[in-house]
Amino acid sequence: MPATRTPKKKRRPAASPTETERLREAFWLLSNPIRLNVLLLMAVRPYRVKDLCEATGALQSNLSNHLVRLKRAGIIEWTDGAKASSYGLTAKGKAIVEAVRLVADGE
Repeated sequence: MPATRTPKKKRRPAASPTETERLREAFWLLSNPIRLNVLLLMAVRPYRVKDLCEATGALQSNLSNHLVRLKRAGIIEWTDGAKASSYGLTAKGKAIVEAVRLVADGE
């Protein structure tokens, strides 16, 4: 009886250096505890900068730098409200928080 061959699994081609760098930067952005905490807070509701400072314990100048990075990445957005302006998650930001939670839960 001839031996049966197991079909080879198709391998995904290795990531290009450009894609690898983009992913490294994305993981770096999310690896900061203050930025991650901000995203988790904003998953519940939008926040004013003052409230984020109180919730995270970060100085306003430090927190503002983190918010700029998250905004440039398209993860958060600024909403200019009638009574108060605040930052909240974009659709991309919501998807990222959901993905991070899935990874953390091992699912």
